[in-house]
Amino acid sequence: RFIHKFRQARDWKYEPGKPFALPEYDFQHAVCLHGGDVLHMVSHEAAGVIHRNYQTLLKAVGLGPDDGRSYNLLFTESWMMVVPRSREKWQGVGFNSMAFSGIVVLPQEKLGEFSAAPLALLRTISVPVQE
Repeated sequence: RFIHKFRQARDWKYEPGKPFALPEYDFQHAVCLHGGDVLHMVSHEAAGVIHRNYQTLLKAVGLGPDDGRSYNLLFTESWMMVVPRSREKWQGVGFNSMAFSGIVVLPQEKLGEFSAAPLALLRTISVPVQE
């Protein structure tokens, strides 16, 4: 369900280069639009956009360049997202960045446990929103 939302990024009404949060995710994260398709930009222009947006997202979630905290990074031609992690695994199953876009690969024996509440499981490996 979320991957469909991500594919509709061109319809999002957010300003490129300005971080925002998805209302479906009640844990720390930040998303940033590139302001165009970076795959079709001149390479040095695309590199600048990507680097600026990456730095902006790290700052938005309180991550420093050398603090050693773990996070997931999702990247497409039109947007990127950073999600700080509190841990890498849940019950022995590793969750990479794709889990936050709705794509999870699990061993057969874990399927029933995960399908019951996917957002709840993502909350267990992410960092709660600080109020």
